[in-house]
Amino acid sequence: MSAASIPEPLTVAEFDRIPDPPGGRLELRHGEAVFVSYPDRVRKILQRRLRQLIEEVATAAKVAGFTETESPYRPLPEHCELWSADVAFGSDARDQTPGRWLMGSLPLLGSQLPLERLFAGEAA
Repeated sequence: MSAASIPEPLTVAEFDRIPDPPGGRLELRHGEAVFVSYPDRVRKILQRRLRQLIEEVATAAKVAGFTETESPYRPLPEHCELWSADVAFGSDARDQTPGRWLMGSLPLLGSQLPLERLFAGEAA
């Protein structure tokens, strides 16, 4: 295989022009568009439970911030990455920053981590 046949990684600008396919969405991982199906009901239940726990702890600790599920972010601006965190917590100031995606890693749980393991058997 010649070097000419290896595709160049997609940039965020190029990726942004690709429409999401039916049945899911795309994430940009290491310069490649990766299909991610919509979360199923069990995953959404687990996300909701974790979000509630985080909000309770933040309230009790008097920590201001926002908690989101399926939160889009760019881990590093110089890389070809656009991901969505299962559950993320961030400061109110970061939530007010302009742009389509939050910049920098902030998620508590990224889409790479099997959320179902946290509450194994409890969501059924």
